[in-house]
Formats: sequence, C-alpha cells, structure tokens
Amino acid sequence: MSFLEDRFGLHGQAAAVFGAASGIGRRTAEFLSQAGAAVCVIDLDDAAAEVAAKAIREAGGAASHAAADVSDEVQVTAAIAQCERQLGPLSIVVNSAGIFPSVPLDEQTGASWDRIQAVNLRGSFLCVREGARAIRRAGTAGRIILISSTTSLVPGIPSLGAYSASKAGVNALVRTAAMEYAEYGITVNAVAPGDTITEGAKQAVMSPIAFSRIAGRPERRPIARYAEPDDIAQAVLNFAAPGAAYTTGQVHVVDGGQLTS
Repeated sequence: MSFLEDRFGLHGQAAAVFGAASGIGRRTAEFLSQAGAAVCVIDLDDAAAEVAAKAIREAGGAASHAAADVSDEVQVTAAIAQCERQLGPLSIVVNSAGIFPSVPLDEQTGASWDRIQAVNLRGSFLCVREGARAIRRAGTAGRIILISSTTSLVPGIPSLGAYSASKAGVNALVRTAAMEYAEYGITVNAVAPGDTITEGAKQAVMSPIAFSRIAGRPERRPIARYAEPDDIAQAVLNFAAPGAAYTTGQVHVVDGGQLTS
C-alpha cells in the first residue's frame, strides 16, 4: 500500500451520505467512492438518489440508495439500517441535507422557522446520533461530517436569520458530539462553505438584494470566484481520510478566503 492510499484511501469502508442526490452531497458521495468507499446515497428524493447511485456504479464504484427526510427520526434510523444491510458496517456518515429559504424576520412564520430548524439542525442531530450508533455497531473508528455554512460565522445576513441560526447550532453540535464520541474513535467535524454554486442555491427563494449582498461581489474574496461543489466535497474527503484521525470538533471554512477579507 502506498503512502497516499494509507493516509487517504477508503478501500473497504462504507459511507452513508444524506442529501446526496445533488449538489455538494452528490459530489461528496462521488469523491468518497473514487477514494474507494462503498456509498449509500440517501435523499428525500428517492428517484434522484437512485440516479446518483447508478451513476456511481457506472463509474466503477459500489453504491446503493435510500430515501429519508432527515428531520424524521424514524426515516433516518431506517435509512441507516438499510445502508448497513446493503453495504455492510458503516464507518463514515455525512449529512449534506439542508434548506435555505430567504425570508426577512418580520415576515418569517413560526412554521417556516420550525421547518428550517427541523431539517438543518434536528436533521444534523439525528444523523450524528444514528451515525455514531452505526459506527459503534461496526466496532471500528469512524468519521461523522456535517455541512455548516459561513453564514453561521459572519455578521448577520438579511433574510437568512433562520438558516444562519440553524447552522450556528450545527457548529455547537459538532463540538459537543466530538467530546462525547471521542472515546469510541469517532471524529465529528463540519465543513462551512462560502458562496457555492449549486442547483439548490440557484433555486432558493432569495430576493435580488439579498443575493447581491451574499454572493454578488466576487472581489470580497481573495480567490475571486464562487465555490463549486467539488471544493466542498474535497474538504469532506479530507475529514473522512484515515490520516484525519486526530482532528475532531472542528468547523473547516471553505470560502476562498472571504472571511479574511
């Protein structure tokens, strides 16, 4: 085995990726597969998850799929169990599922606030808890990786109060989970993307003013372009690697240097 295979290879491992039918989640699933892992593609859209899993298999990887709403405890538990049946013991769990409607606080309803927290924060909690249980069943060390956002770290962005609050909660969850699961050899980390061009971002209900404040000025970042899903998937892969065994409780910002500018 070469040095790179030893430190970065995932051969013989199985991964569950939530929100993996498109965008960051799909590229993460593909990257994990290309590193050697068997991947279970999990998404609310079962048909799209099946398409993504098929594409991984056609590229030479091993993949299955499952359907789940990450805010639903029963569905998350069932999806993890299905992945275990299909691929064997899990050692990597990633949650990329999230929603980010843009609504000023004065127009935010309690129902819409609750739904954002349910998907982004409750969903992350359920993926962490059930992922850790699955890794412990496997009896090996493992990796849990969540997708946060730079909106959790910067001054308030108009119309993204609910989303930013949910992602700040994800950061706190990562730190606590890292402490609680360290004794089992499970690391828990998050990747916080900056402005990333995904289908979800393009389709988000976002006013032109809010969008221009968030992503309309590429000169705000030293690397003057928007992130691509590949940029974020690479950071997830770094956390998943065997060589990352001593890194836990971290939120890794991938934003082209925007927070430094």
